[in-house]
Amino acid sequence: TAEDHMLSVRANTGMRLKQIDDVAERRDGDEIALADNISKLRETDFTDAISRLTLQSTALEAAQKSMLRIQGLSLFDKLG
Repeated sequence: TAEDHMLSVRANTGMRLKQIDDVAERRDGDEIALADNISKLRETDFTDAISRLTLQSTALEAAQKSMLRIQGLSLFDKLG
């Protein structure tokens, strides 16, 4: 009937409006996150960041080399 069709159209319209609202809400959240990231980048001391990254990379490399040495030891090496 016409009434059923009208109810179906209204339901579909409501569903689409909800989807639009959800997308708009996600977009707003993304805009806030992007603005925050831009702000952090502008405030970053890149010399300090590079220095910290180099230090962390060196520490990671040392830990990896130690782990490789430990894994290479046999039970007899550990007992001897």
